Amino acid sequence: MMWKTFIFLTVLIFMFQNDSTAQDSYMSFSLGGSFPYGEFAERGNAGTDGFAGSSFTLAFDGNYFFGMLGIAGTLNFGMSYLDAEALKTARIVHLNEIYTQTVIPQDAAIDYITTQWSYVHLMAGPVFSVPLSVISFEVKAMGGVSFVMPPQQNLTITEGNNIWKSSASGQSIR
Repeated sequence: MMWKTFIFLTVLIFMFQNDSTAQDSYMSFSLGGSFPYGEFAERGNAGTDGFAGSSFTLAFDGNYFFGMLGIAGTLNFGMSYLDAEALKTARIVHLNEIYTQTVIPQDAAIDYITTQWSYVHLMAGPVFSVPLSVISFEVKAMGGVSFVMPPQQNLTITEGNNIWKSSASGQSIR
């Protein structure tokens, strides 16, 4: 029954779309904040937590309407800084758990180099717009792909002639 109602409303909208129009098609550019939460923002476990902090996001959005229905798309880029000191400490604790025989000497030189979290989202889908007197309400159903670039991490511990190295990097497509 639900599908019959949906098909009936869709046909009805297409029949009257020449008589009713929503807003003009548009493109937009926006800047905003990025505020991580949950495991992505936690700073305890080097294997599961993200150690991410607040940063910025940048988006390009666009809608192209055929009456009240249209096509929407967005390209979003964002970064989140990495709490490098907390991650460095967690990484050293993790290495001490793995290699119980090896104790990092107090006078060892520890170099830790890392980058930030980066992500790109590319999405598209249908949009429905309802015009009112001064504003229009839009409903979008968008899907797409996200590229998540975790920070690259390089930890080097040097003590005399002994050198320990640990590195991590990767990319995730969703």
